[in-house]
Amino acid sequence: MARRGALNSFWTRDEQMLVDRFVKALVAGRYRIAQEAAVACEKALTELWQRRARDARPAVPRTRQAIFIRILTGARATGRMSVRGHWTPAELRVLDNHATTLAQGRFRDAHVAAASCRAEMKRLTPRPPARTRLAVYARLESRARDLGWSWSNGRLLPGEYRLLDEYASRAAHDRSVSLRALARECHSRIMMVYDRLRAEHPTGRDGYSRPSRRGVERYIERRARELGRHLIDRWRPDEDAVIDRYAQALLDGEYEDGDAAALRCHRELVRQRRRWRSTDPSRYKHTLARSCEAVHTRLCELAHVHRRSWPKAAWSKEEMRVLWRWVPWYRKHRRSRGFAAVNTAAEGIQEELERLGCRWSVPACFGRFSKEWCRLQEQA
Repeated sequence: MARRGALNSFWTRDEQMLVDRFVKALVAGRYRIAQEAAVACEKALTELWQRRARDARPAVPRTRQAIFIRILTGARATGRMSVRGHWTPAELRVLDNHATTLAQGRFRDAHVAAASCRAEMKRLTPRPPARTRLAVYARLESRARDLGWSWSNGRLLPGEYRLLDEYASRAAHDRSVSLRALARECHSRIMMVYDRLRAEHPTGRDGYSRPSRRGVERYIERRARELGRHLIDRWRPDEDAVIDRYAQALLDGEYEDGDAAALRCHRELVRQRRRWRSTDPSRYKHTLARSCEAVHTRLCELAHVHRRSWPKAAWSKEEMRVLWRWVPWYRKHRRSRGFAAVNTAAEGIQEELERLGCRWSVPACFGRFSKEWCRLQEQA
């Protein structure tokens, strides 16, 4: 498996004090939205880094998104609500009217109702914050469902329910089949019915509403649950105890990287699951086996909880010398047509590092080289 990302780098005291200053400014109303505060904070952090010696700068500069999330989290901790999170009474009246109309069957589907609702909101005075189509759709659909609406309430084609229930039954009784794959196949068959009807009877579809793929998936998921399929399989305490032991061993340097720790951890979890067959048959029957990828993800999550430095998170001086040797080549070829020079540079760096016995992946080399190049451009 390719190397995955390292543990989150910690914010220094100076950086956090600077972020806190912009959080207070946002809460005090000197910035209208968190994005504006993040842009200003990014400039201040850049000035802070430039005043430091090269070795004291962060290995990976903070992205604007990271700064934005930091400011937003701090502002929410004070009780501040985003202007986009607060819906005005006028907006809610428009939303409720459209939800009621949708529940009464006077809109073809939720997408049409959401488009009409969003257009009416734009005509309100004073004009509220801009709402995305997805935000309006999600809130409208939720409100309509509270009123008893469902996408299947509309007039469905003959045989659609039969197809939906057929795939829901397969999802309930065959746990090896992906729910998403079943929904995709079912939706394709439903669309074929509509296409055939349109070809044979151009006006025969009047009054029918094509279900979306997400709608088909929701129906199959809900029906499969009713038929006994267990879809959510959370990590249990005894599993977490095993994974946490490997996470701490990784942080202590007993494994060279997360992949090696996850592989050993996965093997132990497989043995543990086999023991359930005799000690706890019910649990064995009603839980799914964990994949190595899932174990790796959970191991990283538990390792982050300990807030300790991740092994191999920093590039050594020898690795950085390899990286910097590719800078002149990239400067010469970065505008060449026909190939992406930065990808070639990352692959070249990874090959050289591999010959040195280092395990950085191509994406890791790409990310580090891009960061160093951006830093050079800022200093120019």
